[in-house]
Amino acid sequence: MTLKKTNLSLGGPVLLFVSLLLLSGFSGCISDFWGGDDEEDTLVVAVNSLPETLDPAGAYDPVSLFVIGNVYETLVRYDGESVYNVVPGVAASWEIDDFYQTYTFYLKGNIKFSNGNLLTAEDVKYSLIRAMEMKLEPSWILRRVIDPSNITIGNYNPQHDQIQDIRITLKYPYRSFIRILAFPVASIVDKETVEMYGEHESGRETSWLNTHTVGSGPYTLDSIKSDKLVLKRNPYYHGEWEKKFVEKVEIRRYQSEGEKLEAMEKGEVDVAPLSISSFEEAKAISSVKIVEVESLRIGFIGFNTKKAPFNNTDIRKAFSLMLDFNRMVNEVLKSHGEREASIFPSKVGVPTSVTSPSYDPVEALNILENYYSVDDEMVQDFPAISAAYPVGNYLLENILMIYQENLASIGISLELRALNSTEYLNTLRNGESELFGMEWEPDYADPDAYAYPLLHSSSTDKANFAFYENATLDKKIEEAKKTFDPDTRNKRYGEIARVAVEEVPYLWLYSSKNLYASQTNVFGVVFNPIIQMNLYGTYIVT
Repeated sequence: MTLKKTNLSLGGPVLLFVSLLLLSGFSGCISDFWGGDDEEDTLVVAVNSLPETLDPAGAYDPVSLFVIGNVYETLVRYDGESVYNVVPGVAASWEIDDFYQTYTFYLKGNIKFSNGNLLTAEDVKYSLIRAMEMKLEPSWILRRVIDPSNITIGNYNPQHDQIQDIRITLKYPYRSFIRILAFPVASIVDKETVEMYGEHESGRETSWLNTHTVGSGPYTLDSIKSDKLVLKRNPYYHGEWEKKFVEKVEIRRYQSEGEKLEAMEKGEVDVAPLSISSFEEAKAISSVKIVEVESLRIGFIGFNTKKAPFNNTDIRKAFSLMLDFNRMVNEVLKSHGEREASIFPSKVGVPTSVTSPSYDPVEALNILENYYSVDDEMVQDFPAISAAYPVGNYLLENILMIYQENLASIGISLELRALNSTEYLNTLRNGESELFGMEWEPDYADPDAYAYPLLHSSSTDKANFAFYENATLDKKIEEAKKTFDPDTRNKRYGEIARVAVEEVPYLWLYSSKNLYASQTNVFGVVFNPIIQMNLYGTYIVT
């Protein structure tokens, strides 16, 4: 086996969480160790909801990923705002064979969990296998490429033979595997502690880590209440702390954007994710600065291809011509995003030759009259249809309102249904809506992270809520992800994009940016499109 040496600096902080039970006996000592509870040493982050779980193996909602990304460490982590470059985490450096199939990670050593236990290669192996065996939502990105029997421990670095390292041989070559390991599902937990408090029996509901944490990063859990979660510095963290860095992070839940902005204007909140609907109002607050971050998110309208009338490709094509895209760009997206014609946002770099559909009611009627009665440019007998979308999503809501108006102009009634996250996902999983508005943000930067979950037939009712099945395209997706040559791989994904446009399981709409509001005296927050906010190194100037 030929290995390629990856030379990297050994620095770089990553992040942590710890068990309430483990801290309850000596939290006062930690407070004394780091100093007092001055408000100047506390960063307040506003969110719309608290984490659904604290277990890295099951975390898939944005707030859970944000919190876990600030309390656990992974083998590698994203380099600042980049979603392509990674730097050392628990691993000091690594080597990859010439075929991108065998990855060897040389651990730093002398890293401790928040309870004082030493982090070892056994903990790394245990954490990865645990996440795969639990089979919760994010585990698919590990299970598809890793064979648990091919995670081995050994003294692979002759210069540091006292430290055991990790070697992972994948099922097939995969160039983006290193980025997968930066996602929170690959976070390292303390095997001894998790096994001590009992492991899962049937998934998330019985996992001890669902409500407790034990990791090796700079912050640790202080308390959880119904409306807020508090983190504080971890005295065992291996990175360097400057005195000015915030000692505590208070994550508060707010019911609405209005409440959040009011709190920011009063100076009660330091940093918050921002909805585009609140952009102008937030910009008007003199003490607040707006941060716009490029994301990998793509927004689209999905058609339920298993339910009439959208089990007919021609009907889907007609509906792809019934959105006024110019209005969408000028009235809704404005400067916060751009129109996309493909499943792959332009920034992903997949060359495609697809042609964007344009607003053409005449051609749409020409298609529809083959199936329905059309009189005076109005469809007479088209069934009533509904479109589900997540409540509070400004872009999807306003685009669907334009769509509703456009369809009404030819006699088609579209009912819009704004649903909370639980209702929305259940509706999509059960195929109860003919149309749906959706945004997809991949777990890592690779075309496969779009194609497989949204188009592959094995993903139906998981992310492929269009219930789209195409055996030929399935094979193309499988071939593309395993292709080693980057140029050939890109061409194959370009072909996948073309088929996805011709078959119209989705109407691709836009890519958009992430928006954040921050007090002007807050510095050091690193905004990453996947991890959201990295808070290590944040400080407040008073």
